[in-house]
Amino acid sequence: MFSTTAHFLRVILIAHVVLLMSCGGAAGGDGGGGSTSVTNNLVLNATRLTGVAPLAISFDTIGTTSTATSRPFHEVQYTWDFGDTGAGTWTYGAKAGSSKNVAYGPVTAHVFETAGTYTVKVISYDGFTTMTKTVSVVVTDPDTVFSGKTLCVSSTSTPTANTGGCPSGAAVQLVTSWSDLTNLSNTYKRILLKRGDSWTTTSSFVPKAGPGLLTAYGTGANPVVNMNDSGGAVYIPSSIADWRIVDVDFSATASKASPDTAAAEAASVFISGGSNTLILRSDISKLRNNIWVNGSSSGVYIFDSIIRDPWDNSLGGPIPVYMEDPRYLAFVGNSVYGGTQDHAVRLQGVINSVISNNTIVSAQARGHALTIRGSHSGLTSTELNNGTWNGVWTENVVVSDNILNGYPNSSTSQSPGLSLVVTNTNSGERLRNIVAERNLIKSYNYSATYSAVANNFTFRNNIVVSVGGMFGMIVESKNSNYTPAPSSSFLYNNTFYKSDGSSYVNGYTAIGISKSSIYGQATGTVMKNNIAYAPGNTKNGYTQDPRATFMGPSTVSSADYVLINNSTDLQVNSSKPWSSSSPSAAVDFTPAVSTYALSSGVSVPVWNDFLLKPLTPSSTRSMGAILN
Repeated sequence: MFSTTAHFLRVILIAHVVLLMSCGGAAGGDGGGGSTSVTNNLVLNATRLTGVAPLAISFDTIGTTSTATSRPFHEVQYTWDFGDTGAGTWTYGAKAGSSKNVAYGPVTAHVFETAGTYTVKVISYDGFTTMTKTVSVVVTDPDTVFSGKTLCVSSTSTPTANTGGCPSGAAVQLVTSWSDLTNLSNTYKRILLKRGDSWTTTSSFVPKAGPGLLTAYGTGANPVVNMNDSGGAVYIPSSIADWRIVDVDFSATASKASPDTAAAEAASVFISGGSNTLILRSDISKLRNNIWVNGSSSGVYIFDSIIRDPWDNSLGGPIPVYMEDPRYLAFVGNSVYGGTQDHAVRLQGVINSVISNNTIVSAQARGHALTIRGSHSGLTSTELNNGTWNGVWTENVVVSDNILNGYPNSSTSQSPGLSLVVTNTNSGERLRNIVAERNLIKSYNYSATYSAVANNFTFRNNIVVSVGGMFGMIVESKNSNYTPAPSSSFLYNNTFYKSDGSSYVNGYTAIGISKSSIYGQATGTVMKNNIAYAPGNTKNGYTQDPRATFMGPSTVSSADYVLINNSTDLQVNSSKPWSSSSPSAAVDFTPAVSTYALSSGVSVPVWNDFLLKPLTPSSTRSMGAILN
């Protein structure tokens, strides 16, 4: 395996403004106050500003400052317009049907599929000041860039140029051996595979220097590559940059129920340190790790793909998506499901990354739908198990607008929808600066969400549904000699729900704050405007009488948390905050007119709700994720 750190073009655009404002909000981010002098620097970073279509780019606002808050990554709202009105809508996630041209948060990404010049705009709002910054992105035409470098390929017969979708002027070739594409990519940088064709291979296509494009031509189903050996059907080594894989499907030859060992070790695309790799609209199945990334790859973009049904095999640990140490990862608009042995999506050591608009269903009863963990690259197994930290933080990550569904088929499941944790009690991993917002999270036992984020975690506007679960969320201090207990966790305007006390476990606590015997209590947990409803539970999440509770355990010191304007324990048990008797869709959790949750919130630095309704410091606040 190869390892490298790819260096991106860093574009920094700074706006500096000093305004005297007279409106609600105050420095420090509590949202209240009067006149104040606000000095802002809005920073727009882009990983690149030009390239051939389809062009994937990461954007962020890291470096932005505001005197309104010491946490601008978390408490300034960023709204993006990519200037790409023809981008279409999302198919998956909590905002299915919403425009791909608009995004929210301090880290985002976009794929420009059509040549042209685009004005990308970000608007920041900190409760006082609205600021705008733009940048121009130039996307070049693949017909021009790849003129004289385009090859049409079929596995069954020699194609004809200017026929059946093969462009005029393209070279043509019958290719029956998939790995022959490796040498062909020395000359041809746009390789078009005939739709409806398939290849079975035991060897990888290892593309040569980019920019390059592997895609389909003609009509009908996507071309399919069946991998039947270890490695990847496409292998991107550390020296290779800027390849796009579009409308190509990957699978394995054997049936999922009776795999052979070699295919079970395979991956569709194995990225080992390469940079600017895009996978777009692929259906990937039956491989041990359908997508596998390691080696500090920089610029990994997985968009609009279906990633499903990894091998069920005796080797253990098949994971549909497994990534180690990617920088500028964008995992957006995908559907992930299937498998029986491990997590659905496992990300280690991600930096400056976004996971958004996905529907992810846990692979099995002990796996997690989405688990984000610390980096352990470069460590030996001895170091990994002795708490050595490699000095790399998982940081600057946004998890937004996803449906994260814990394993749905077992009463013994301990599968959360979202976990932000370290790998084990001997791990020295670290996580910080993470935002999880507007997600619909579901779990079928124990806890729907875990957070062991060491510093600066924001969890807001999420809807957390427990079907028989004991906890909606646990702020978790691991029993580790090496990982600090969480501090500075901000939990605002979330909705927690457990339907009744009869399924699996009769007991519920919305938010648990754990204590490690080694590192001590999680500290600095701030909870405001959260609502919870768990009727029919005669115990809390710690199996103690007489009822469900909002927070626990009772032994946690009040010096370690702030608890303001959340559901009381009595309300958790007996006061339904919405009208629906069986809420399932997000809108079902809208507070009813006559309930305690409506218009009863306190001011917090949250500038929209689950449905993206805008808020200002003077807005009437409600409790929970959705405003009425």
